[in-house]
Amino acid sequence: MASNEPINYSDLVREDRVHSRVYTDQRIFEDEMERVFHHGWVFVGHASEIPNSGDYRLAFVGRYPIIMVRGDDGEVRLLSNRCRHRANTVCQLERGNAGFFRCDYHGWSTATMASSRQ
Repeated sequence: MASNEPINYSDLVREDRVHSRVYTDQRIFEDEMERVFHHGWVFVGHASEIPNSGDYRLAFVGRYPIIMVRGDDGEVRLLSNRCRHRANTVCQLERGNAGFFRCDYHGWSTATMASSRQ
């Protein structure tokens, strides 16, 4: 299949089987990233995973790193886990409790929103 031809999924996915290319083909993977993760709502987590103020959990939306965090006001928010300047991660631990996230390179910090614990 030429790389500029559209992917014919009906040839790959049948009622009783799925061709192994669906799981190994780089073009199909890139198509999935674009169609699924960059153009619609994506489940990141459940509010019960972060019950207390400052609780957080890391996740990904496609390849994009996200921090799901509960602020002191009780609201659940999603923050980018990237420094805006050099794309350094601002949180490395998979889960925990924090009042802010800091870029180790710059020292810039982002509050968990409505947090007074800095």
